[in-house]
Parts: sequence; C-alpha cells; structure tokens
Amino acid sequence: MAEAPTPATLSAAATEVFKFPSDGELLTVAKLEQMLAEHEKKAADAAESTPELQIDTQDTSVIDIFEELTKESPAAEKAQPASLNLAQPADLNVQPASLNLVQPADLILAQPILDYDLPFNLLEQPADDAPQPDMEALRAKADLLLGKLRDFNVDGTIREICPGPVVTLFELEPAPGIKISKIANLENDLALTMSAMSIRIIAPIPGKAAVGIEIPNEQRQTVKLRELLETEEFDKDQSPLAVAFGKDIS
Repeated sequence: MAEAPTPATLSAAATEVFKFPSDGELLTVAKLEQMLAEHEKKAADAAESTPELQIDTQDTSVIDIFEELTKESPAAEKAQPASLNLAQPADLNVQPASLNLVQPADLILAQPILDYDLPFNLLEQPADDAPQPDMEALRAKADLLLGKLRDFNVDGTIREICPGPVVTLFELEPAPGIKISKIANLENDLALTMSAMSIRIIAPIPGKAAVGIEIPNEQRQTVKLRELLETEEFDKDQSPLAVAFGKDIS
C-alpha cells in the first residue's frame, strides 16, 4: 500500500499544479490538503456510524483520493446525449394555407374623373390674324376646276365646297354616263393644269353620290391644340380616351 503523504512531501510539491479530470479545475497542493482533510473526516464519521467498516486513513494516498473522487463525482460521468423525440411523418398534421381570394363582385372599379378641368391656360391660343377662307375665291376655283374637267371630257357640277386649314374639298357630282374610274385617273393631269402641288381624288366619297377632289390651299392655317380642346364636340365627349388630332374637312 502506498505511503500517505506527509506535510513535508506536500510542501515540497507546493509548486506543482494538477488538473482535476472531472470538471477541469486546477488543483494546487493547498487544495489537495483540504480535500485530504475532508476525506479523513468523512471516513471517521462513517466508522462511528458503522463499527464493522474500518478505514485505515494512514494508508490513504493522494492517488487513492483522486481515484475515489473521480469515481464518485457526478461531473466525471459521461454526459448522455438527450433523447430526441422526433415526430414521424405519419404524426405530422400539416394543413394547407387557406387562400382568401377576392371575388370580382368585391372589386371597386375606378370611376373616370369627369369633373377635371384641363389646363388650357398652359396652351398657346390660336392667332387672331389666321387666314380665313375666301368663299368668293373658292367659287372661282371651283369654276376653274369644272373647266379643266371638261377638257378631259368629264362633265359635272360642284355640289359643295368644304374649306379646311390645309386643303379644300370640292364635291363633284358627275354627269350621267361618266365613269368614276375615268375621274380617278386624272389626279396628275389636274394637278398640272391647276398648278397645284398635288391633288387627291376620293372616288367616290363614302356615303355620298359624289367624287371628292382635294386641292391644297394657297395659304395654310396652323391648327393649335387649344383650339381643338375648346370645341363643343370635345367638351361633350364623355370618353376618358378621347384625343384631338386635328380638323376634319368632310
């Protein structure tokens, strides 16, 4: 049996440091002396309560105390992993998320803003000195047009004159027996004889028993956007997509 450490032996080892394997605590010789005293007191108390249990404290060594404390210490026991109670796929009760769809009847359709005032003050006003159509000059041009048509053996009468800002439309009612195709082929010939940049022939005018002949005006008029937006037709139009593009001569 190993000899019990003496105070001299413990003092000689005062500079040594031990690491207790149970909880990692660093033990000095002073700590060992305290643990040895507590062990001897525990053995003496056990001997008094149980006479047949005899413990020889003189033969107890520091190594025996290490082994006993390590064995009895709860921290020396290996930590058991916690048991995981995993749910089985059959035990899972997953409910699908409920979708709250908006019904078409619940939708509030946006109403068009009909009381909106257009900012006309930001637009340029039409010029006061804009050229106005001269009806006498237009009638004279209509007579000239009829004369040129007779040169190509086309008779007829001018039923209506529709002046526009850029061109003027002359509605020609052909004489009986005059083919429309014959008039339609006279665009270039009439432009030459009328000294016009170009002439457009509408044969026939949709919805009318007449042929339209468009001749450019000698003085063109600039159409302002404000002039179109302030018209009665545009003001009474209730469509939110109404757009003004220009004047119509028909």
